Amino acid sequence: MNKFVMFCRKGVAKLLATLYPVRFYGDREGVTVKKSIIVANHVDGWDGVIFVAHNNKDIRFMYKAEHRQRKFLKWALDGMDFIPVSRGDADMAATKATLRALKDEKPVWIFPEGTRNRSFEQFLPLKTGVALFAIKTQAPIRPIITFDTYKIFRKNHVMIGEEFELSQFYGKPITKEVLDEATKIVYKKLMQLKLKLEAKMAEMGVSRRKPSKKRQEKIDKFIMSHQAQYQLSEALYKDVKIDE
Repeated sequence: MNKFVMFCRKGVAKLLATLYPVRFYGDREGVTVKKSIIVANHVDGWDGVIFVAHNNKDIRFMYKAEHRQRKFLKWALDGMDFIPVSRGDADMAATKATLRALKDEKPVWIFPEGTRNRSFEQFLPLKTGVALFAIKTQAPIRPIITFDTYKIFRKNHVMIGEEFELSQFYGKPITKEVLDEATKIVYKKLMQLKLKLEAKMAEMGVSRRKPSKKRQEKIDKFIMSHQAQYQLSEALYKDVKIDE
């Protein structure tokens, strides 16, 4: 970890916390720097970054490796020990780096959908990596949901859920079936928290901001191009009982 990068990060964090005010719901202090896996929806490029700006936590983030093509970003991300992930086939280097961070008692932030999702209605199919890491290292998982895309100088809303473990799978052979079942639990916890936050916002009279015409076009295009993924998500999680 680069000390100069971490020093610069503190200054940037203070600026971002001022520009993007956030109201947190749930156990904000429970998000510590101990071994854990933070799972969150991914609706904005600022996801996670704003959270850390407000909470000053030393969290390892998994990020898409394409960002490393920019020299400054590569320097900054490497300086914070963030973990690059190549899309497509399983990235063994990223897997080993994540397991190493967790075994070193560090928290790791993962977007289990694997990409930014422009729909607030459905999750894309979750990757099974979270289940793999949690079972292998016996790390607790903490879900976090962001209500809307971040807006400068506007109140933004984030809910922090209770930690849970996949202890029922500890000691078992890690098969595809086990990972699929464990991932359904991760999905259930995220969906329960999403619905809880949406109910809270409705109670407060808060609605999602209306996107600009240009942004709405991007949203519509994304949703249309990912219909097969949304349908797969429905099929994968149709038996998950969210209200239990």
